[in-house]
Amino acid sequence: MKKRLAILVLIVIVISSVVYFRKANNKPVTSINKAGIVQAVEVNITSKIAGKLSFLCCDEGDSVDKGSVIARLENNDLDALIKQAEASVQRAAADIETAKAKREAARAAMEEASAQLKRKGELLKAELVSRSDFDIAERNSSTAAANYKATLSGLASAVAARNEAEAMLSVRKAQVLDTV
Repeated sequence: MKKRLAILVLIVIVISSVVYFRKANNKPVTSINKAGIVQAVEVNITSKIAGKLSFLCCDEGDSVDKGSVIARLENNDLDALIKQAEASVQRAAADIETAKAKREAARAAMEEASAQLKRKGELLKAELVSRSDFDIAERNSSTAAANYKATLSGLASAVAARNEAEAMLSVRKAQVLDTV
């Protein structure tokens, strides 16, 4: 217990001395002058991706500042992959427009088939058309509704493909940044 108290008192004295000397000099302590040997720290440097060096700023043993670009990797292949990803985004956007057009055509066909079914139903009640004509109109209406639902799935698939293409483009652009 006495040992702990002695250590605590010693720490308070050291902190008080530092505060006193800082205020007495009215300058913050920014450097320490001592005699001795400074040893350099060796750092192994690796890149996130494999590649061929296109630029190296310094030789082994040279000092460098933190955050400095010391090497670049060739990124010709990555540039081609970015262009490919951009083309995929454009193709996906065109597929979305095609899917939207198909959806509208299917919606119009579904509405027409539904109207035909309604007319055939009224004519069937009045016994002006046969039951088989009504059945055909009913099948056509069901088929048109199914086609419309299929176009909705096609549109959702096209949107997902575009999102995937945009994500791949982002990955490729990030890989280019990793070449620095």
